[in-house]
Amino acid sequence: MNTLEANKGITPSESQRIELRSLVNLACEPISHFWPMKTFIHHNPLHGLEHLPFEKAITEGQRFLRGRGYLSNSENRKYFQQGRISEETIKEALKDLSQDATLSFGDQKFTHLDVLRAILIHGTGKVATDVCSAILQPSLNQPDIRNLFEKIQDISKKKAPRDFLNGHTVKEKKELATQYTLAEWCDQTFGTNVQDQVNAEVIKYLGGFLDEGHAPWGMPMRSKTFYKAWKELALDDASGSILGIQDWKNKILNLPDRPEDAVLESLALLSIPKKLWDGYFSLQLGQLSGWTGFIKWRSEETDNEWQN
Repeated sequence: MNTLEANKGITPSESQRIELRSLVNLACEPISHFWPMKTFIHHNPLHGLEHLPFEKAITEGQRFLRGRGYLSNSENRKYFQQGRISEETIKEALKDLSQDATLSFGDQKFTHLDVLRAILIHGTGKVATDVCSAILQPSLNQPDIRNLFEKIQDISKKKAPRDFLNGHTVKEKKELATQYTLAEWCDQTFGTNVQDQVNAEVIKYLGGFLDEGHAPWGMPMRSKTFYKAWKELALDDASGSILGIQDWKNKILNLPDRPEDAVLESLALLSIPKKLWDGYFSLQLGQLSGWTGFIKWRSEETDNEWQN
């Protein structure tokens, strides 16, 4: 019996709902909730990850918030050439990596630190074609090289596609629901635009529900929960269709009355293992980290006028 069959038609218990809410709260931790930002001073997107070691926080930030924690090597090299990164800084960064060893080139000796510094500042570079020829020529004649090339080509034709697909499958199995959402996988695999469409739909209703008096016409039924208001308003969506989903009105009407139950039903339909739920929620919430941070802030500011 699969996950869907096991959960179909079964109303979740209150303890399951409480557990789900706890997992969602846990999943929000990587997302910062500084608010309101009426004047720009600073905003640390990794604020929710400050309890982690720096390298771990950067890794999680890249995973959930799609940020880039470090400058590229080319940018760092450019700054070194401009004098924005000093020689002392380079040595300080490499001192714990360098070993007590030397390398000789002719009558010149270089320390391990010298080699690391050269690679860091200049890169490994490319070996010129004429140098490759000079190295290969003494050891292999042209017929041998051609024969070796043909053998490699033959092996590639027979095995490479299968090996590539197997490797790709293993990588996707490992990363699916841990590094990206199912919607992102769909977009990457089939060239669709599912994630952006879903995000746009969510933003449309969030903007109305969380409005703080700026909109000339307030969102109806805001006194209800966001989920209940959406369920009613979506049935009268002026676009005539939601994301091109067939029979979408009946599908909305048949959704559970409680948002927790709807989430649990979706998780069953998507067959996402329970051990991955909290990380998957973080990936999904990180798609709209600004809105998530705002909701997080509002939920904690119980005395806020608009929250009341």
